[in-house]
Amino acid sequence: MKLYLDDIRWPSDTYPLSAYKEWRLFRTPDEFLYFLEENWEDVDAISLDNDLGPGVKEGRQVLAEIEEWCEGIHPHFQIGVHSANPVAVQEMNLTIKRMKERKDAQQGQ
Repeated sequence: MKLYLDDIRWPSDTYPLSAYKEWRLFRTPDEFLYFLEENWEDVDAISLDNDLGPGVKEGRQVLAEIEEWCEGIHPHFQIGVHSANPVAVQEMNLTIKRMKERKDAQQGQ
């Protein structure tokens, strides 16, 4: 299962038409996080926007919660970022990289 978090866009705005139907759309961070937590083992990939509207968590905060759940280690699913905010994309990609490096280091032990 693939999860897509964005307050405005649709999965077809990011992924090819042949693949967009594979994504389950979430408009709010809380709805996304609740579903992810309840279906953790069944998730293959997530795709995150950062700027999710006024008064709600940003995508980078969602990613920070996921990192906390995993104790800093990259989870079993792929994580993608589709935000148009270049600063947020850079920060989120660094978080993903850090999580992957911790997982790789732990597997190398």
